[in-house]
Amino acid sequence: MKMLATITYDQARRAESMTHLAAEQARVKELTEAGTLLALYIQADLTHVWLVLQGPDEATLHQIITDLPLHPFVAQVDLVALAE
Repeated sequence: MKMLATITYDQARRAESMTHLAAEQARVKELTEAGTLLALYIQADLTHVWLVLQGPDEATLHQIITDLPLHPFVAQVDLVALAE
């Protein structure tokens, strides 16, 4: 299953979230190498991120997002199933 995740970050906590950026980058690299993260797009002002993820089901992909180091700084996550 492929899904598009739209992630909106809490801008009030931006400075705090930047201290976790290296850990987020490392996790993104792991997910990419594993074939779970197919694409990553970052809005220029860093307020939104779009991820194209692939996994067995929506629950698994949602858990992957929840486990990301920057997840505590997320204001909203929207998941949409993509056509195969």
